[in-house]
Amino acid sequence: MRFLAGPRRFLVDFPLRPTIAGALIIGLTLPVVFSVWRNLSERRETLLHDLAEDHARIVEVVAIGTQTPIWELRPDTARPLVDAVMRDERVISVRITSQLVPEFLFAAAPERDGADVIIREAPVIRADEQIGAVRVEMSKAQLAAEVARQWRQAVLTGSLQLALGLLLLMPLLRLKVLRPIRQLLAQSQALAAGEWAQPFVWRRADELGSLGRSFETTRQSLAGLFGDLEERNQDLAKREAELASQAAILRATL
Repeated sequence: MRFLAGPRRFLVDFPLRPTIAGALIIGLTLPVVFSVWRNLSERRETLLHDLAEDHARIVEVVAIGTQTPIWELRPDTARPLVDAVMRDERVISVRITSQLVPEFLFAAAPERDGADVIIREAPVIRADEQIGAVRVEMSKAQLAAEVARQWRQAVLTGSLQLALGLLLLMPLLRLKVLRPIRQLLAQSQALAAGEWAQPFVWRRADELGSLGRSFETTRQSLAGLFGDLEERNQDLAKREAELASQAAILRATL
C-alpha cells in the first residue's frame, strides 16, 4: 500500500483531460496489440506448419521419383523432376546422391539463399535397400515476407481502429464529462463569489445534470438564506436608528 500511495496520489492530482485521454489510448491500444500479436503468432505457426508439410512432400516426391534414375545411373531422366521442383521459389537447392555417384544430380538457385534456411533429407529406397539420398534446402524468406505483410496490415488496421475509437470517444467525452465539469466549476465559483441572481440552468438527464440541479437547489437555498439575513440586517439597522433617535430625544429631555 505504501508503494502504491505515490502513484495513486499522482493520478489523483493529475488533470482530468490528459488522464482520461491516456486511459482511452491505453485501453484501446492494449487489446489491439494483444489481438494482433496473438493472431500473427498463430498465423506464423500455421505458415511454418504448411512450409514443413510442403518441404516433406517435396522431399518425398523427389525420393520416389529418383529411384529408377539412380538405379539405372541416368541423371538426365531425373532432371525434369528436379527442374519442376526448382520452379518453387522457396526451394534453394536440390542435391541427389547415390552409392556409386556421390554427386548424382544437383540444382541450386543461389539468389534465393538467405539466413533462414530449413534442410530436409530422405533416403532413396529400392527393394528395401538404400541406393541414394535426397537433400532439399528451402528458404523462409516468403514466410517472413508474408508475416511482415500481415504485420503491416494488422498495424494499419489497429491504428485505424484506435483513431476511429478516439474520434468517437473524445467528442463524447467532451460532451458528457469535460463540458459539464467546466460548467459545474464555473457555477461553484459563482456560488463562492456570492452571485445568487443568475439561475443555474441544467437540462441534462444524466448524473451530471442531477448534480447541476442540486447546485441550483443549493443556489436557491443560499439566495433565500442570504435574503432573509439581509432583511434582518435591514430591520436591525432600522431598530438601531429608532433606538438612536429615542436616545437622542431622551438625552435632549434630560
